Amino acid sequence: MVPHLDPEALLWTRRPQSEESWQRVTDYLVARLGHYLQLPVISEPPSMLGKRALACGLRGARPVGGVLQVEWSGVLTLEVHDEEQLLVHASLVMFSRRRRLQLTGHIGSSLELVFERGADGRGHWTALGWQEDIYGQHEDAEL
Repeated sequence: MVPHLDPEALLWTRRPQSEESWQRVTDYLVARLGHYLQLPVISEPPSMLGKRALACGLRGARPVGGVLQVEWSGVLTLEVHDEEQLLVHASLVMFSRRRRLQLTGHIGSSLELVFERGADGRGHWTALGWQEDIYGQHEDAEL
């Protein structure tokens, strides 16, 4: 059993070591993402990608925007790049009436977000903006 640690401590100082601690951090990040988006977020169980990374599927709990029926799905990724840096990233793909949305001229588009440590020592989600999916990472995205 992992001793109780604040998820922020696991993110910035201790690093998740066990599946239980990775799950605790993932649950925390999903909750914080929902707060940032001001929307409920549903997450799939996380999958370990080796010993230093994790990914989990995300989606909005319900369509928003009335007749526009905007929905989204995405991926949350946590990756330890070196002993000093944990990268937390989310890629969200948007849909309206079950059709994928993308920027004009893009093969596909995703809204990119990062969770970074702020001056207050706590993590905060920040939207980096829309990115073209030039490698087709999200071309199979669905709801």
